[in-house]
Amino acid sequence: MNGRPLIQLSVLGKSDDQFWFTLFHEIGHVLLHGDKSVFLTSDTEVTEEEANTFASHTLVPPDFRDRLPRKRDLAAVRSLADDLGIAPSVVLGQAQRLTGDFGWGHALKRKFEWVAADSE
Repeated sequence: MNGRPLIQLSVLGKSDDQFWFTLFHEIGHVLLHGDKSVFLTSDTEVTEEEANTFASHTLVPPDFRDRLPRKRDLAAVRSLADDLGIAPSVVLGQAQRLTGDFGWGHALKRKFEWVAADSE
């Protein structure tokens, strides 16, 4: 808008790991594919995969990706998160995406909730 990129996100049903991944995914579109384009979920697989890779590598840099747990290991999640200085839920989300196993570690995730400020 007005010569600047606009990124719109919804937190509906999103946990903190999903929010951060989505934000960096959309930033990836702007940086990789131009700030005058519109990207929707129906875009090409190539641009979506590039944005996914950008988000994944921003959250957990390539030099650390070999430390992502390949099995259910909360201690490894917490250790990597501490070393990276990020929330354990973000590491967990990346491990879940890597393995396709989304059925564990949910206590590490936080749900976003919009709260309206009092009008007083």
